Amino acid sequence: MVEKTIIETGQTELPSKNTGSPPSPAQRTIVEAALESGVGTDMTADLRTKTIVEDDLFAPASKTPPGGPPAPPTAMIGKVLENKFKIIRKIGDGGMGVVYEAEHLHLKKRFAIKSIRAEFTENPNFQSRFDQEAKTQALLQHPNIIQVTDFLNVDGQYFLVMEYVEGMGLDKVLAQKKIDEDGILSVLKDVLKGLSDAHAKGIVHRDIKPSNILITRDNTAKLMDFGIAMLVEEDRSGRHSVAGTPAYMSPEQITNPESTDFKSDIYSLGIVMYQALVGKRPFDGDTDRQTQMNQVHRDLPPIQSVAPHTAPELARIIEKALKKNPQQRFASCTEFYASIEAYLRQIHLECRSCKFVNRVKNKYALKGEKCEKCGKPLSMKSKFTKIWAAAFAISGSIILIYLLYPWPGKLDVKTTPEDAIVSIDGEEKGNSPLEISLAPGEYKIEIKKEKFEVFFSPVLIRKNQKTALDIKLQKPDELPRLAFEAIKQSYQEASYLCRDLNDLAASKQNLEIAQSIGDSALTDAYRNQIDELEKNIQDGFDKYTHCFQDLKAINAEIRKNAYNRYVQSLADKGGSKANVSIVWMHFDQYVHQGRSDATWKKDIAKFC
Repeated sequence: MVEKTIIETGQTELPSKNTGSPPSPAQRTIVEAALESGVGTDMTADLRTKTIVEDDLFAPASKTPPGGPPAPPTAMIGKVLENKFKIIRKIGDGGMGVVYEAEHLHLKKRFAIKSIRAEFTENPNFQSRFDQEAKTQALLQHPNIIQVTDFLNVDGQYFLVMEYVEGMGLDKVLAQKKIDEDGILSVLKDVLKGLSDAHAKGIVHRDIKPSNILITRDNTAKLMDFGIAMLVEEDRSGRHSVAGTPAYMSPEQITNPESTDFKSDIYSLGIVMYQALVGKRPFDGDTDRQTQMNQVHRDLPPIQSVAPHTAPELARIIEKALKKNPQQRFASCTEFYASIEAYLRQIHLECRSCKFVNRVKNKYALKGEKCEKCGKPLSMKSKFTKIWAAAFAISGSIILIYLLYPWPGKLDVKTTPEDAIVSIDGEEKGNSPLEISLAPGEYKIEIKKEKFEVFFSPVLIRKNQKTALDIKLQKPDELPRLAFEAIKQSYQEASYLCRDLNDLAASKQNLEIAQSIGDSALTDAYRNQIDELEKNIQDGFDKYTHCFQDLKAINAEIRKNAYNRYVQSLADKGGSKANVSIVWMHFDQYVHQGRSDATWKKDIAKFC
């Protein structure tokens, strides 16, 4: 048996929480709705704890440990653990162990402490697993996770110390059928935020289900029992067994439990989402074994045939989360969250007259819907549209005038060695280093110095911009080798840029999702990652262009021969000529048009 602890309350008025999406007109706080249906009718106004015991096919049978039976739970009352946690009372008892309310003697703060039953700790590897799990659990500090604050080993008896939270299990809330679609999606978004934080730290829950989701008094959803499944997933012989609850387990968790990763948690939450919105679980069988076989082999029943009221967009979200193939599910919890948030944005529309938030089928495809409060037609268009259009037209004219005026540009020429003669369109302009203003357009540059190859190149001058040439003049006998090295180096720089550009695109997408879920830690991490990648990309294009500068200073025939030799060397190693041809095309563009990072990015992003 596996037990899950929740706190129920007899109070009927709870503060609502701003979830980031507008609530529906009839939405009430989740726990309030459940309580009104009778959950707390036999209770006093004080809080009390109940224990939910659920069948688990893989929980070990009860057994008297060596040395005699454990002390009865009442014997723990009044004891002090590690000179700081005083046991106040027993608040739960289940297959996993006994849960107590405790007071920290120094902090004067309440905690929930779970003692783990002896049969789970008999495995000789348990101690090391327990210590490792303690370090892992310390990483989980998130408002949507019940935090395990400490792990204790007192005379061979193991305890988990958790924050003490007042609320109600999602399983109880769903049983009352008093939570609407908006409320369910708000709970799921909270859970996804907590899971996203855990997954970012490499931690997988392995046992997502309604009884492991606590709805607090302020309507925040919190995940609990992180790490519990991991602690007990080995039997006494040290072999891996299956940890989890069959009705919520992913196919890979059943068939190959050692390979379970975060995609399994996404699947389990998909089952919770299906159950909450459809009203039943999709793969239940007559036995736990049959349920497991259904998870692995049975196709998901078409959601709209089972629950016709479900919006097609919402059905597609559930179906994606419940793909049998993990690679076809959401790539991350943040992507899962973003899909729910997009759906919520689609079905909520504020009336522009009275500001009432209406629930519609699709605010982007309105069909004469009217505001539920004031009765006026709903619209996505603003009365200020024409004003803004006129303002944009005026500003556009100003910008157009600025863009069309032929502002002069500058050419900055540097050479190694210096004091080379610089000619522009056949007219000598001076010796390097040289800076000169030129009207926008294309010019032919010639640079000469005794005992060095003559440098020829077209240069494009853009208005109000500086074009810099930093040319290393070459002696004739060095040119073939230098041309080959320049082509080789430019090819390598393009490979590095491809990797960074693809990483940047993924990081920007993840940043948007992290911002939409309000996770400041993930947002900061992705911003730092983006800053570093953008710096690397800028440096990479500088190096890429520098290779072209070196190559440009070499005679065209020598360049072409070097290119053919490098293509052949790649072919001998099984390399691709197509990618080298992209680099060569960029070099040709550089020679005739100048540097073009924006155009090159699109080509190089496909390079790898």
